[in-house]
Amino acid sequence: MNRILAVGILLVMAGCSYTQPYVTNISPAGKNGILVEKCKIEMNSLTSKISDSSCNTSYV
Repeated sequence: MNRILAVGILLVMAGCSYTQPYVTNISPAGKNGILVEKCKIEMNSLTSKISDSSCNTSYV
């Protein structure tokens, strides 16, 4: 039972480190478009602080 739990935790941790979580913000930009902002977020497990980086803004 402990081995299964350990493997499950390992897979969850590996999945989070490879997928690189992103946050998307969508807002209106006048009558004919929208602004889409996509940022990569990272959490520091030692300080429990969340920071964002690599933000891209696109007009659609």
